[in-house]
Amino acid sequence: MGIREDILIAGSTLLREKGVTALTQPQIAQAANIKQSHLTYYFPKRANLLLAIAEHTMSSLMDNVAAQLQAKPQGKTLADAVSGIMIDGLPPRYSRPDRRCRRRPRYP
Repeated sequence: MGIREDILIAGSTLLREKGVTALTQPQIAQAANIKQSHLTYYFPKRANLLLAIAEHTMSSLMDNVAAQLQAKPQGKTLADAVSGIMIDGLPPRYSRPDRRCRRRPRYP
């Protein structure tokens, strides 16, 4: 595995554990145990980094789905197996548990 792969794995892990708001360059660099300058060498723009992390995450998720389907889980329907994998692979909505959706005030 190279540095690029380490960056993608760290980003994917942060996405899964802490959500989209954790995908900052300093946090990803720290999680990958590299300097931020190395991160920007491989991904000069944040958009490139986020796209690569999304592609890596989806590729890993699809590989997991394929492996689970080949294993042919006993007593589960295809829909149960796929939905369980998809739900487990989704990142949390917020990175902090104290953040909640707040309704906008209605104006008369």
